[in-house]
Amino acid sequence: MRIKNLIGKYGVVTIIAIILGIALALQIKTTNVSAYESRDIIELQNNVRSYAEKNAELNERNASLYEEIEKLREDQAKGDIYYEDILQEKEKMAIFAGLTAVQNSGIVINMGMTGQSMISDSYLRLIVNELNTLGAQAISINDQRKVATTEIRATSENIIINGVGYPRNEDFVIKAIINPDQQASAIITLETLKKSIQDREDADHQLDMSIAAEDKVIIPALSEDSIVYKTDLLRPVDDD
Repeated sequence: MRIKNLIGKYGVVTIIAIILGIALALQIKTTNVSAYESRDIIELQNNVRSYAEKNAELNERNASLYEEIEKLREDQAKGDIYYEDILQEKEKMAIFAGLTAVQNSGIVINMGMTGQSMISDSYLRLIVNELNTLGAQAISINDQRKVATTEIRATSENIIINGVGYPRNEDFVIKAIINPDQQASAIITLETLKKSIQDREDADHQLDMSIAAEDKVIIPALSEDSIVYKTDLLRPVDDD
């Protein structure tokens, strides 16, 4: 009887312990889930707040850019002086870089060789250098705009200018825009240079060269396909 009572007593205790264990496990699980849920909610709230701040910043930047665009449009419509100054400066830089076709009075030179001779690239460089010395503000060779990076070199058959080949047995046309007041003296200087070249040559291999002033000389813009136009590898220097 006593043994039965002990079994009954400890059985009840065991059952109670099992129930308490299950309840405690459920409580711990619920607490952990609540903690994770709470953490996820806080993280989500932080993300939403961050995205809201970024969105507000982008909206503010967009509004600022829109205002700038509208101001430029208004300035253009009103002929604002500041806006016109920017356009004029941009055009000046484009002309200086050879990216815009230009025209004015100037000098036109036709160069070739007599007989079956081929012209030398050194002759072209001599004339171009002399034109630079004489104050030419724009020069072209066979309609290739001369810029700071223009190369003039020869192969066995061609003269290469701005990466484009021209047969050495054909004539070359050099155009230059020079101050009208200096054109007469420039022609005299070029004629003297021509004679100097001819004096160094054989009778059968003579430079044939004509020089003339013209009221309208057109110097084309540098072609965007030209090798000297490429800037895709250039990056601005970052300020540290």
